[in-house]
Amino acid sequence: MNCLNAIKCRPDTVEKRLSAIAKLGERLSGFEKDIKCMCLALETHIKGVEKRIDRPEHATEGAGITAAKVTSRAEHLEKERDNFRDDMVYLKSQSTRNKPYFYWCNES
Repeated sequence: MNCLNAIKCRPDTVEKRLSAIAKLGERLSGFEKDIKCMCLALETHIKGVEKRIDRPEHATEGAGITAAKVTSRAEHLEKERDNFRDDMVYLKSQSTRNKPYFYWCNES
C-alpha cells in the first residue's frame, strides 16, 4: 500500500514542480523583457554621451587651428618688433655719427 501511495504522490509532486518551473519561466521572460528595455535605454544614453563628447572634440580642433594662427601672428609681430628696434638703433647711431662737432669754437 505504501508503494501505491508513493506512486500516487509522485505525479502530484511532479506537477507542483512543473508549475513552479513554469512560474519561474514566466518570471524569467519578464526579466528578459526588462533587460532588453534597459539595454535599449543604455544604448540610447551611450549615443547621447558620444554626441556630447564629439562636440567638444570638434570645438577643440577648431581651437587648435586658431591657437596656431595666433601663435604664428605673435611670432610675426615679435620679428617685426625686433626689426623696428634694429632700425631705431641704426638711426640713432647715424644721427650721432652725422652730428657736427666744432672743437675750435668757444661757446662764450
